[in-house]
Amino acid sequence: MSDNLSVTREAMDAMQIIEEIADLLQIGLDKETLSICVRLIENGVNPTPLAHSILNLKRECARLAASSAISASD
Repeated sequence: MSDNLSVTREAMDAMQIIEEIADLLQIGLDKETLSICVRLIENGVNPTPLAHSILNLKRECARLAASSAISASD
């Protein structure tokens, strides 16, 4: 049982470090999204295309938000 607790604690510590690095780099992902990305990478997803996909989604969201703001002001 203590081995499971140790593994869990190590995983939590690692995730906290990843969150701190993401904050320092101003990645702009919340903890849940960052956790999902880590799990995807741990399960074999290539990080480079994942990063490109996230950037594309963020750009598209910004574009849609800007478009909505322009439409709302008309």
